[in-house]
Amino acid sequence: MQFYGYHGALEEERRIGQRFDVDVSLILDLYRAGSTDRLDQTVNYADVYTKVKEIVEGPPCALIEHVAEKIAETVCKIILWFANAGCM
Repeated sequence: MQFYGYHGALEEERRIGQRFDVDVSLILDLYRAGSTDRLDQTVNYADVYTKVKEIVEGPPCALIEHVAEKIAETVCKIILWFANAGCM
């Protein structure tokens, strides 16, 4: 995924911005979705994309590590919802 954001420790990075390439890997048991062909048995990947986009294009952070942590926390919440919904 590619987004434009204004993160960085330097003032120029926060003023000018830059492109961020983001890779997110989800490790899930998708047997039910694969065998039933039902959308309610899988993660909505559009939701993952939207949440990552909101973070990267959102308020600036000084450290890219902080951006990555925010993404990880958000994606983990989506995965926990998926698991608690009985999809795994």
